[in-house]
Amino acid sequence: MRTFDINFHIVYGLLIIAGFSFATSPQVVKTEKFNNQLICLFSFLFFVLFGSRAFPIGTDTLLYIRFFQEGIPFPDIGFNILADLFRLISNNGRFFLYAMAFLFMLPICLFFYKIKYENKFLLFFFFVHMIFFVNMGINGLRQGIALSLFLLSIYYSEKMKIVGAGLLFFVSFLFHYSMIIPIVLYLVSRKLKTITIPLLCFLIAAVLSILAFNFTGFLRSIPVLGSWSLLMDRVAILEQPRPWVEPGDRYYFRTGFRLDFFMYNLFFAVVGVYFYSKCFIKSIPQYKTYLSTFLFTSAVFFLMFQLPYSNRIGYFSWVFIPFIMLPIIQNVGALGKFGALEKFGKIFSLLFVIAIHVLLVYGRH
Repeated sequence: MRTFDINFHIVYGLLIIAGFSFATSPQVVKTEKFNNQLICLFSFLFFVLFGSRAFPIGTDTLLYIRFFQEGIPFPDIGFNILADLFRLISNNGRFFLYAMAFLFMLPICLFFYKIKYENKFLLFFFFVHMIFFVNMGINGLRQGIALSLFLLSIYYSEKMKIVGAGLLFFVSFLFHYSMIIPIVLYLVSRKLKTITIPLLCFLIAAVLSILAFNFTGFLRSIPVLGSWSLLMDRVAILEQPRPWVEPGDRYYFRTGFRLDFFMYNLFFAVVGVYFYSKCFIKSIPQYKTYLSTFLFTSAVFFLMFQLPYSNRIGYFSWVFIPFIMLPIIQNVGALGKFGALEKFGKIFSLLFVIAIHVLLVYGRH
């Protein structure tokens, strides 16, 4: 077993122990200070895990290091500027990985540290157990940093700190141009009064995906949009063959309708709509925005199933899945008529998230 795999299991083992201990502790123990301490501790452990990994860990890691050391331009201007600045300090590959891990984990840590949700460590627990988290930490470095900045920008947006939110949205976009998708859809979702429109988009996209609708071909046929190089160049990158793909990553390289990804997003869409219908948004005002963005980004994800590595588009929806579970984390009576089981809701949700994590990490092999 590789050293990274051993360290990976140690960190996640400690996280699971902490998660169950936290979920079963008396409420008086789970102060905001204790939440923040656990979040900072595990953020640091993930920083070390991702930064200390061997260079071959991650399909694109060696490519990133070669581009960095040889000064080869990356596709996104923000990442290019950052790489140039880093080269002024050191051209060392290990320094580069630690710097990337730091920039990935810092916004995530700050986001969960700053939010005021009850039991926010459990929200952090759900987030780092999503399969996209590890992939972003060791493979999709540019997109990972861009998504972590996007997450922090959501905090500032909800606090109505327009300058900070706008700056973070912009920097996130500069790090990975595809971030225009979740940024625009999140901002649109903030303006909506109900989830009717995003729900319709979700259902229509699901039908089109099942029918193998060629969405990228449709985009190219649109006179102005089809010639927009910023968009179509990003699509072309996803379409390029990757001869260096590792055997395990061929799971993501498959094209065509992805029943596994579809059912995954569909499950959380049903859960989210159920919670929304029970008016739990009165206790969680941002819930409608989270759910709407998830439905919108899921629709885009479904339409991209014809592309290799469509999971990269899936990240935009998966990042909102932990927030769909907020009614359980927040103790707002999410189990309804099964209220007698409310105190076990967190345990059930932890077990479910862990089971999904294990299935996606090991089942694809």
